[in-house]
Amino acid sequence: FLFADKKKKEKTMPGINDVSIDEIMTNLKVYSGVYEQEMVDAAIERRDEIIPRLIEVLEGVQADPETYLEDEDLFGHIYAVMLLGHLKATEAHRTIVDLFSMPGDIPDDLFGDITTSDLPMILLRTCGGSLNLIRAMALNREASDYCRNSALQAMAYAVAEGIADREEILSFFETLFTGEETDPDSDFWGCLACNILELYPEESMD
Repeated sequence: FLFADKKKKEKTMPGINDVSIDEIMTNLKVYSGVYEQEMVDAAIERRDEIIPRLIEVLEGVQADPETYLEDEDLFGHIYAVMLLGHLKATEAHRTIVDLFSMPGDIPDDLFGDITTSDLPMILLRTCGGSLNLIRAMALNREASDYCRNSALQAMAYAVAEGIADREEILSFFETLFTGEETDPDSDFWGCLACNILELYPEESMD
């Protein structure tokens, strides 16, 4: 995973303010075997300049996922989605939702454990207080169960963060047990029940 190896590169790195946007993007594009701490710090420091470039990376992945699926060394999309979440880049929200709503196993193959461990907070941190696209993602039958569950989890987190009312989210969750939401053998409803449980759903038991 992205943050597993904290070793620094042996070469001397320039100061954060001396690194150009092009240098940051080049260093983040291909996995070098170590976590690019200096480049990440530089990206965070240059927030307003780097966000459009990071969004372009994700748009490129959506336009041509096969390139990224075939080349495991391409890593820019991993850095991009994590940085955009960290930076609370609301302008990236629709792109992130569209990317993780791609059908089947494509998002999981592209992003690995991010689809379950990090995506809920990435969705929440980029939504700007509006859950509309997250709700649409949860309802999207074409999206994978993992990504739909992350959308549900993001809504539960929204309650904890004071972004949404508990009653509002519970009412929405209660509408998703009709049996028409996905295929009969899906894990969707099990995940949904787990997310409802986080909201102490006494009134939802029936």
